[in-house]
Amino acid sequence: MCVCGRAQVLGVEALHTRDVRHTHRLLIKHILALRQINILSHTKTVLILESNLAFESQHLLHALEAANVKNWVSLSEGQQGSLGWLTTNERKVDVDNSKLPP
Repeated sequence: MCVCGRAQVLGVEALHTRDVRHTHRLLIKHILALRQINILSHTKTVLILESNLAFESQHLLHALEAANVKNWVSLSEGQQGSLGWLTTNERKVDVDNSKLPP
């Protein structure tokens, strides 16, 4: 028997820290906690991380690799193919305007 479906889990953006290492640990802990849920145990984690000048997305991805977290993919839209999602002011305005009722 095959159970097919999609799950979307939101909320990791609500995790706030002041220490980069703590942010890394929280992301890893969050992914591993989700994988403890039976139906999510073998799912691929899709990461949409901000691509910025501080290379935070790359640091988070390196932390996942160092923690031996498997079965994830990161969206890539950064310059020169770097991982992460571009968050220019123009894009933020577009996203914000898309939330307005017609």
